[in-house]
Amino acid sequence: MPFWQALEMAHSQGMRLVEINGQATPVVCRIMDYGKFVFQQNKNKKSQKKAPKLKEIKLRPVTDEGDFQVKLRNLIGFLEKGDKVKVTLKFRGREIAHQELADNLFAQILEATAALAHVDSPPKLEGKQMILLLSPKTGQTTQTAVKAANPGSTQAAQDAVSDEDDLIDEDDLDFDEDDTEE
Repeated sequence: MPFWQALEMAHSQGMRLVEINGQATPVVCRIMDYGKFVFQQNKNKKSQKKAPKLKEIKLRPVTDEGDFQVKLRNLIGFLEKGDKVKVTLKFRGREIAHQELADNLFAQILEATAALAHVDSPPKLEGKQMILLLSPKTGQTTQTAVKAANPGSTQAAQDAVSDEDDLIDEDDLDFDEDDTEE
């Protein structure tokens, strides 16, 4: 097709004539919406560049259970999003003498995230802090991993709904007003 005819065709459709391969004989061109094409290419480049970020969770050996659960939820959320997580446990003063507290906290974290993450760097002491590095497991859907991480919570909810035979029906109760004490 002649160049002028292709150019006229592109303008009639409200698009542009874009040269795809200028080295070929004849030259290869395409009629397209060039702005949309550039947008799609930039979008594809950005999605390919997305590297996992490193998030950090900071703890202390005396962190209370409620605060620990909040930090653990945040940690699981970071792993589900595909980010690496650095768990830092800082010791202050004489707390360094009680490293078993840190070992217990890290054991709880590893147990809770066993289905979601693998350990890049095991807990190690660096100065007055212990550091653990976790990264998300690949190839597993987050819903499956969450169910595997919390098997008791979902199973208990399902059992409560499915066990209708164990419920007490009001008609089965024989309750007389004369039997009650005043």
